[in-house]
Amino acid sequence: MDERILKWLYDIKIAIDEINEYFLEQEKDFLKYRQNLMLKRAIERNLEIIGEAVNRILTRDKEFELKITNAKSIVGLRNQLIHAYDNISDENVWSILINHLPKLKIEIGNLIKTTPLTQKAPHFCEAFRDPAGIRTQDHYIKSVMLYQLSYGINSF
Repeated sequence: MDERILKWLYDIKIAIDEINEYFLEQEKDFLKYRQNLMLKRAIERNLEIIGEAVNRILTRDKEFELKITNAKSIVGLRNQLIHAYDNISDENVWSILINHLPKLKIEIGNLIKTTPLTQKAPHFCEAFRDPAGIRTQDHYIKSVMLYQLSYGINSF
């Protein structure tokens, strides 16, 4: 598997974990969700990240359409969140949160675990997914990490 795909799988995992963290101190309650604009926007942003990561994975390797359930629908949700923002249904987002995200988390976890790259370099799991301590879009950091991983340089 391509290192970039593994990175995008970690982006999905991180986004799902962030969504779950929003509910650590409170139960998942639709009415509270619906009234909390900041929570709704945070969840929508993480769903956008998930959709973009799935889109990049599918662009790189079409076989993942069979490995990630509803992959095209995930990308479609991302497009709806970004381009049809005025037609977002709280009920639909909540349904995805409750019914589909837990299954996706399991699938992504299994894909990460069964990746030969992860088994070869387990330290990659924590270091490469977020080298700057935040989700970074810095291409230099990504390229350095990919280089180090490719040549077995263990500096993280």
